[in-house]
Amino acid sequence: MEQHISVRQRGQVAPMVAVTLVVLFTLASAGANVMPTHRPTAAQLRAREQDALVVDRRVRIAELVAQGDRCTPAIAHELARDLVFDGRSARAYAEDYEARCGSDREIEHWRDAPVVAKARYSMPYFSSL
Repeated sequence: MEQHISVRQRGQVAPMVAVTLVVLFTLASAGANVMPTHRPTAAQLRAREQDALVVDRRVRIAELVAQGDRCTPAIAHELARDLVFDGRSARAYAEDYEARCGSDREIEHWRDAPVVAKARYSMPYFSSL
């Protein structure tokens, strides 16, 4: 009768499994890091936020123009300021407001403000006047 004799030391299976798992997890994480991902830069994040503000401001301008100012100074001031911040001239609006409602120092201030940037779109901002 022949007996099977093992030359392997006892207790070697668990460490071999552990080492194999560590190597597999290391290779898997290396493979995951190789895959390209797009992370926006700080400038791209800032530009996205500014674009959102521009859209919000243009929506607010459209709302104010649609509802009319009814010679309410607070609404007129906001509309004139938003026009200038949007890169448009508030001169036409200011002249119309002064003809309808009288002189206003803040409207005069925004009327005389320089136009810094060219608007990215052409929208007749007071076609109903």
